[in-house]
Amino acid sequence: MIHASPKPVRRCHACPLNRGDRCWGYANPRAQWRRRAGCPACADAAIHALYRHWLKQATVKTPHDIRRECIHHLPPEPVYYLEPGAAPLLQALRAALSL
Repeated sequence: MIHASPKPVRRCHACPLNRGDRCWGYANPRAQWRRRAGCPACADAAIHALYRHWLKQATVKTPHDIRRECIHHLPPEPVYYLEPGAAPLLQALRAALSL
């Protein structure tokens, strides 16, 4: 009896339908390799074209993907507020530095 699993087997490593944790073409890729001829999707150009078309379609980002993107952004620079009486000092410094 073959264990039914969506995970590709070792022989699927060269197939473009191999998504790493699952096969795009079959729910049980292990069963496709039962025959000696091999998986029919490995050499089928029509299925490969459908897969490339599927990859180009727009995707919806999951909350996990959004969190991953937000983690790597640098925090904004802090805004320093001056006391109301320090404005003339700042104007003098800007004039001295010609900013």
